[in-house]
Amino acid sequence: MNKEKLILQRWLTKIENDRPPLCMRAWFNPALWLMLALVILILLQLGENKEISTIVVVACSSLLGLVVGFISSLQASLKQWPYIKKHINTESIKSRMSELNT
Repeated sequence: MNKEKLILQRWLTKIENDRPPLCMRAWFNPALWLMLALVILILLQLGENKEISTIVVVACSSLLGLVVGFISSLQASLKQWPYIKKHINTESIKSRMSELNT
């Protein structure tokens, strides 16, 4: 399968899919923040008891911050998707897909 066909197929799948992604469910953000707080408390406790070094605590906390930042960016993008989806010409994508299939 060539690259154009693969990309167009993914767009069609994304356009036709009405299920909200996992990160857009109502329970996701509270669960994320609860898990984040729990992991940070565990890291701080381990760091206080000198079971892991301060560098490890800082590195893990930074990594968690990056993950939460990525998820926040993804959620902002997904909130905009229903408005953008209306302006995509699906007929054009389908006709190009049929051209590529022949």
